[in-house]
Amino acid sequence: MRVGFAVAAFVPAGLVVIGLVVIGLVAVGCGSIEPGDAAPPNAHDPGAPLAHAGGWCEQCVAGYVAGFRVASAALFETLDAHGHDVDVTTHRCDVCRDAAAHDGFCERCRFGWVGGLAYLSRLTYHVARGRVEDPAGIACEMCRENAIDHGWCDRCGIGRVRQLVVTERADLPDARRAVENLEAALAVLPRCETCAIATFTGGRCRKHIPRRQGPRRLLPRRSSRRPPPRAPLRAPHAASDRTPRSAR
Repeated sequence: MRVGFAVAAFVPAGLVVIGLVVIGLVAVGCGSIEPGDAAPPNAHDPGAPLAHAGGWCEQCVAGYVAGFRVASAALFETLDAHGHDVDVTTHRCDVCRDAAAHDGFCERCRFGWVGGLAYLSRLTYHVARGRVEDPAGIACEMCRENAIDHGWCDRCGIGRVRQLVVTERADLPDARRAVENLEAALAVLPRCETCAIATFTGGRCRKHIPRRQGPRRLLPRRSSRRPPPRAPLRAPHAASDRTPRSAR
């Protein structure tokens, strides 16, 4: 067993956000994160689809979450791909206590609860509520199409986001956004590991500040001419004691 600690510091919107992620990585071979389970025979075949069900593989030096390969220990630890045993009775958040009883998600604390365990992101919460399946073994035509991107199959009563199977239709939009967030982080991982972590957590990489996206707003150009000087303010006329000539 190996325990890893990762501290990531970001500066989103001018504020310093320091996230401490402490997770345990159980290296038990490919295909499972449960102790004692054997690895599948094609676990280290690069062409084998979904050879790894999840967890961290020491031989591949990569982690697997929701059917995606994460070739970064720091990013994998940030994903926090397992549940935490938290005593919800000591939690001050009423929404979390209710969510823990109904396998719900607290938007305020960003905690998801499944089977009494706390999951610290939308992604791992939906992975815990659903399952990962190889699209090659799907018999339903609609489900095969949904596995290309995302969608819901009324016939089978399940939704899919890539390899992730969603069992509740209301969870499909949030699961889709969570998977897209992971894909965005994996897209920038070859360039910068810190950028990938910042993309997933919604922060900013200290090394690479992202450029402004979209068209630049053109401001009106200032004139080089100086404005004319303002006339000095005159003091109000004092009341006169003299009688006007017209009244004499």
